[in-house]
Amino acid sequence: RPDALEGLGELATRLADDLRLNLTLVPTVRDDDDWRDTWKQFYAPIIFGDGALLLRPSWLARRPGDPALELVLDPGRAFGTGQHETTRLCVDALVDLSIGTAPASVLDLGCGSGILARAAARLFPAARITAVDNDPEATDTTRENAEHNQLGERLEIFTGTALELGDDFDLILANIRPSVLIPIADQLARRLAPGGLVMLSGILGEEAEDVLAAYTALGLRLHLRRDLNEWCALILSPGDPA
Repeated sequence: RPDALEGLGELATRLADDLRLNLTLVPTVRDDDDWRDTWKQFYAPIIFGDGALLLRPSWLARRPGDPALELVLDPGRAFGTGQHETTRLCVDALVDLSIGTAPASVLDLGCGSGILARAAARLFPAARITAVDNDPEATDTTRENAEHNQLGERLEIFTGTALELGDDFDLILANIRPSVLIPIADQLARRLAPGGLVMLSGILGEEAEDVLAAYTALGLRLHLRRDLNEWCALILSPGDPA
């Protein structure tokens, strides 16, 4: 609708600012059907972990030499397409952790599209995977994507918050902004199993110290920090020396 262009432009600009994305908008009114598929040209397969895991949209076929492990994910209603630095940091870190690590249980908190939960299901085939989000649109999307990747039976998916979790987890993934990560630090620390790891992302470099302070105050210690452009991921463990 032409009369909706201004409002959509303002919304897109605010979202881009929140994610620190450079955005150039060129609003255009079209009366043909070509626009329906034009956006697909901006998506390409992504290979994580030096050839360990492939992420591709459904309209692109596998290529010779692509990794055997793959996730098929089309851009949709919830955050998490693998394109943003915060997601890439987490998936690359998961690939690294899968070498010599076999958590029995994994939590993807704030799961969005469910990309991290599905990556964990591929990389840790024996693990119990739980995906949680307070937005029912996100959990519905996670469920659809899990079924599309034949992972529906591997994931426990529910709509809720960290306060509603009753189990402990060997690995907790939380790709959420610091405005959420800091207030729930105590909840995540209490859900972390002895010897477990918590991976926090969605954090700008200048925000890392504030996030780290909230978690170290609870007895967690920095295990590893990974940076990509202006974003970072923090991996913490109980009592592990910094």
